[in-house]
Amino acid sequence: MRSTLRDRLEIGALVVATLGLLPLFVAFFVLRGLLAEVDPSQVSAGITRYGDPLGTTAALALLCAVVVVGLFAGLPVRGPLWSSRGTTRGAVAQGIGGVVIAVEALVADLGYFYFMGPDDGCTYPSCWPLHQQTAAMAAPGILTGLSMVVMALLAKRSPWWARALVPLVVLLGGLALQHAVWNSYLLPIFQGAPR
Repeated sequence: MRSTLRDRLEIGALVVATLGLLPLFVAFFVLRGLLAEVDPSQVSAGITRYGDPLGTTAALALLCAVVVVGLFAGLPVRGPLWSSRGTTRGAVAQGIGGVVIAVEALVADLGYFYFMGPDDGCTYPSCWPLHQQTAAMAAPGILTGLSMVVMALLAKRSPWWARALVPLVVLLGGLALQHAVWNSYLLPIFQGAPR
């Protein structure tokens, strides 16, 4: 009876995590809006759009991301928490969820919406800094997804708590690092001409 309840709880957590993938796309889009960005189109000639202030919406987006990433670890099997392993279904869900999260982060950060009209084009021939800015904005989400895949592959070798915490640390650390270097280091590079 006990393992049946545990199995049902884990399946419930994995279902909630899977259902959370759609709002996670919106969460990545909201978190992207916190960063200033350079418009590479000819129409605006590299004008910078300043980031939104950190508010309740961004905090809820971050909470959504943390909950979804955390739920994909599943539940530990019986035993002491510090040495307990996760289940195989949790590892599979975490691996698949990691791939989906990495793709969602990249899609949420695609900057191609700049080019809406027939006369729109790039300021520079290489569309600088469109692709570089997109990669820099998507980096925390992509790294989180990749860390989830790695942790899923190490499910039998690493304890459950490591599988649960490593992607969360990568997500929060990546976002903190991104916000720490964005305005002072990356934005001036993106505002300049390509080299």
